[in-house]
Amino acid sequence: VDFVLDTSDTLDLVVGATYFWEDREYDPRGVITWQGGNLTVRSNAATDTSAFAAYANATFRPTPRLSLTVGGRWNHEKRGISYAAVNGAGTVTFPQTDKDVTFKKFIPSASIRYELAERTNVYASYSQGFRSGAWNLGGAASPDLLLPIQPENIKAYELGFKTRTGQFRFDVATFYYDYSGFHVTASGPNPLCGCGIIIQVQNAKDAEIYGADGQVTWSPSSRFDLTLGASWLHARYGTFPNATGTGLNPITNLNAGSQIQDWSGKQMSRAPNYSGNLAATYRAPLADGQLEMSANVHYTASFVVSNPSLYGPGNGALSNKQRYRQGSYATVDAQIAWTAPDQHMTIA
Repeated sequence: VDFVLDTSDTLDLVVGATYFWEDREYDPRGVITWQGGNLTVRSNAATDTSAFAAYANATFRPTPRLSLTVGGRWNHEKRGISYAAVNGAGTVTFPQTDKDVTFKKFIPSASIRYELAERTNVYASYSQGFRSGAWNLGGAASPDLLLPIQPENIKAYELGFKTRTGQFRFDVATFYYDYSGFHVTASGPNPLCGCGIIIQVQNAKDAEIYGADGQVTWSPSSRFDLTLGASWLHARYGTFPNATGTGLNPITNLNAGSQIQDWSGKQMSRAPNYSGNLAATYRAPLADGQLEMSANVHYTASFVVSNPSLYGPGNGALSNKQRYRQGSYATVDAQIAWTAPDQHMTIA
């Protein structure tokens, strides 16, 4: 529910609230894990979530060029889990366990924007963010180890500049994100049987991301656009000495699951240090419709794909290196499209 209040020419106010409820469970037959043709684990799990939030946001314009915005949101979430498992012989390996946990958080935000000239402004913002905690389904070897994933919190700072003058559009921004309890996804063997790969989420104590990105577009006519964009990103875990990763056994050359690794200072997933793109678009009338030709070149530096794990002990110079990396690459895309006069059909 949202309420938008136009209290005056200089003040806009938005207030609202949300409620969410969800109850999820597996098929009554459970989730079955096989190894070597034999049933190893049959598990049953259910989760339930109830979440409430109330928020308000106010924008104050003391002058036509200056805008000040402040806001806040209160979050209250309760998450429960029910879990049990038996092995192929019918022996209980994880007794029926029911747990719940509550997460609460107030997150504020504030920003300021100043119009330097028509279609040109500079801005600064501060905000906090909150991602609720959760449960890893089947991610524990015993009821005592069935512990919740703690919430992820962020403090975000941004400073930017935007302008549009004549044939050019330009924007640039710098940012700094300070995380606590950062959610990290990693894969490893099922702890109930040492078989099968499961996905688990764990908390890094802290992490930080900072960088800059910018884009400039040149439009010498209504038919032609040329855009150049680039970004620099530093995304690293902070202190994270007890991460659970999937290493490499140097003797068998097989995965070594659930290995305790030190990810402190390591690159975060899907966060390349550099990326950039160059794009061009040309439009022209054709057969009473419009022909559009476009091309784009995009470059991405090397990055960790999804699992930040290291090679681990015994692998020489590779021991402290991250395993699952995508090398740097560039893609080239091009398209020719014609849109019919009534704009109901496009052939590309």
